[in-house]
Amino acid sequence: MPVLDDTHTVLRLHRRITELEAGKEIAIRDIKAVLNVQQKNELDTELATQKILNKKITAKTDEEKKALGWRTIREVRLEVLKRALALAETRELDALKAKQHNAEVRRARIYLEAFKAAIAAGKSSHTAHTWANNELTRAGLSRMDGWVDEDTIERDNAVREIEEAIKRKDITADELEQIELLKAHFEMLGKKQNG
Repeated sequence: MPVLDDTHTVLRLHRRITELEAGKEIAIRDIKAVLNVQQKNELDTELATQKILNKKITAKTDEEKKALGWRTIREVRLEVLKRALALAETRELDALKAKQHNAEVRRARIYLEAFKAAIAAGKSSHTAHTWANNELTRAGLSRMDGWVDEDTIERDNAVREIEEAIKRKDITADELEQIELLKAHFEMLGKKQNG
């Protein structure tokens, strides 16, 4: 299972809140999975408080129960999740910056270790530089020299072609003809401006 970090928290909290508001039953472990230790303790404390309150309440109507502070388990969970969401949203930018920083540190570390190893093996600095960039490519990171792997470009082009084919299936022949005419028109305008 992939490691989840703070950049995923907001999305996961939104999902759980939406499910609770929709009336779905969610296991407590799934709710606690999106909370930190302090928030889990708050949830447990509030649920325990509600259990005690439920035993002591002698109110007969819902209005009396609400006036005494009685809430359902779902309401307690929603309140804790909404507080966690507010906190996570304030920390999301910092988490993203930290993730980017860690990725850059990893990239630099891989490059420097490969460069040093190549130099230690007696290779020239140009060859060591190429070797270090190849190590970055193997690690799935962008290269220091800015070179882009041709396989990636070919794959991107193939994906674009597949997307275009899917779009064409949904378009009628008349709509396709109109799109072709528009493309030709814009090409003609571009030639007039350049010529």
